[in-house]
Amino acid sequence: MLTELGKRFYPAAPDRPARIQLYVAGEPLALPQPRLGLNATEAERGGALLADLTARIADHLTTTGGVAGDIAHAQAGVIAGFLASDALLDAAAPLHVTDPVHAVHQRALSLTFEGNDVRVHLTTTYTAASVRETSKVEDIQLTFTLTPDCSGEGDTHRLTVKMSGLAVRLHPGLDIPSELEKFGVTQPSPLTSLAAKVQRHCREWVEQVWARVRAALWDCRTMRVEVGVPPELATPGAWTRPPGMALAGLEGTEKYYLIAATPTHGPWSGDMEKYHTSGARVYRKGTALDHAAQQAAFTYAGTDAGRQRNRQLVKHGELNISHEMPMGLSGLSAATYRFAEDRLDEIAAECGAAELDDSRPPLLMDALYDALYQVYASPDGSVMIDGVDILKQVNREPELVRALVASGRPAEAKRLMVTAVIGRLRRAVPNQVPNAPQVRKRVLMALALAWRATQPVYDRDGAPQFKYNKGEVRTIDIVTRTQTGEKFADGTVRLSFASHHRDLRGVDARVTVGGEARAPELLRQAKMTSTARWCVGPVRPNETRERPPSCQGIYLTDAAYDATLELSPLARRARGVGGPVGPGARSTGAIATPHETVPSAVRAPTGAWPEPRPFIPPGITPRHRP
Repeated sequence: MLTELGKRFYPAAPDRPARIQLYVAGEPLALPQPRLGLNATEAERGGALLADLTARIADHLTTTGGVAGDIAHAQAGVIAGFLASDALLDAAAPLHVTDPVHAVHQRALSLTFEGNDVRVHLTTTYTAASVRETSKVEDIQLTFTLTPDCSGEGDTHRLTVKMSGLAVRLHPGLDIPSELEKFGVTQPSPLTSLAAKVQRHCREWVEQVWARVRAALWDCRTMRVEVGVPPELATPGAWTRPPGMALAGLEGTEKYYLIAATPTHGPWSGDMEKYHTSGARVYRKGTALDHAAQQAAFTYAGTDAGRQRNRQLVKHGELNISHEMPMGLSGLSAATYRFAEDRLDEIAAECGAAELDDSRPPLLMDALYDALYQVYASPDGSVMIDGVDILKQVNREPELVRALVASGRPAEAKRLMVTAVIGRLRRAVPNQVPNAPQVRKRVLMALALAWRATQPVYDRDGAPQFKYNKGEVRTIDIVTRTQTGEKFADGTVRLSFASHHRDLRGVDARVTVGGEARAPELLRQAKMTSTARWCVGPVRPNETRERPPSCQGIYLTDAAYDATLELSPLARRARGVGGPVGPGARSTGAIATPHETVPSAVRAPTGAWPEPRPFIPPGITPRHRP
């Protein structure tokens, strides 16, 4: 499919037009360029186009149709992928035979939106040796309609495809009787366009068109077929094209001989596809989406949630997010945690650390260095194992690490921290513990990667993202014993990550909500606390995924955050808080988020959560919490 999209809609060479000109909302689409530009393969170009069209369609379905982001993305992908279908190009061809008289000249495809409808209109022009002008023009329009289904499970919507227009225009200089025979019309009947004979003869062609596109017609009795010169037909304006489609040779074709079919009581409907969500997963016709499609839908749902958060911030001038629930339960759905675990697996593979052995892949060590460095580079940050700071265990004060960083020696600081945490883990998980080397390796994996892997869970809720904030405080607690000092019965090791943003400090500090970044001067108040709890232990009995050996038994058990943002008077005046806010609107003075250059394996998310309760040995004073 991706290769076909690349072939159809991208020029084969810079000086040659594409096989199909593409229009969106009445305007020529500026084709998205993949990373390799002109050196990209057709599949890479097709992938860039599929992602772009899917996002555009999903944006319409969420902002206008009110569809949940994950379902909208799944349905948008189906519609965008349909543009690669061979059936679409050949749908309006004559009955059962190839046509040696006409040769394809140009094609244009228009994608338009209205309400819950997405319309796909394809126009194809032909040339023939017997006439100088365009010899034939084919038009076919399909309408994809989204409707909610209140009787379904969870958030359920149905996607229906309909043929809402079909027309073939023939140059009057052609042998019209023989041309009409190709479409099942044995003689022209311009003055009896609704005659039963004409309708009967054309019906086979129309049914074949629909069969090529989707499925058999549901109700052929509502079909109106007209044959003749447009001025003499009952509804000559029923087959107009969407605006903006510019193909050479269309001038004057409105006077051509016309064969057209339109619905009399609503479009012809095809099979309906039912989409619903359950446990943060999208199901299409009762079957869960594959892993890649599900991940894409999950990501887009987070993008849409972020936009909604941003619209709230702009409209009201403030945004307060809290997930407090009775009995201390987290407000973030536990059904989303598997996406964090999947992300952990992906990052482990990227780091070359998927195997459970004694090796220490450089990328994994870099990620571990970075995770520890970001903690101790923050004010009052610390990494605790059973209530004791890892640096104090080796007679190194955290201030030494910060001094090394301040003096331009971060590499030395990182080596010190990694040595400390590995040594402390050997004492906390001694060789007497069953499978101790494997447990320690997994704990290091979680320590290095789990915080970053939690980010998709926050993103799915549209959480703000704090970046380059010098006021952030990070902490990590690793717990290997119960509060009474005993090892956990199942050998589990628990890791708790926390991030506290009490204010926004630093000239490069930014808060991003829904893709819109704001500098400190645009925010009167900016606070956020996010937390995540992971465990390293036995593989759960109900586990069905095939996970990398090094990630087996590593699970996210809790994630939560709360945030408070308030726009500054400067931002309020610039944006006009309280006025209407359109989807995708950007604020005056907002600063675009710079592209992150840190490898994905070592980037850290932002956040914080409930306070862990580690075992604290006698005589040790718990550290101060920010």
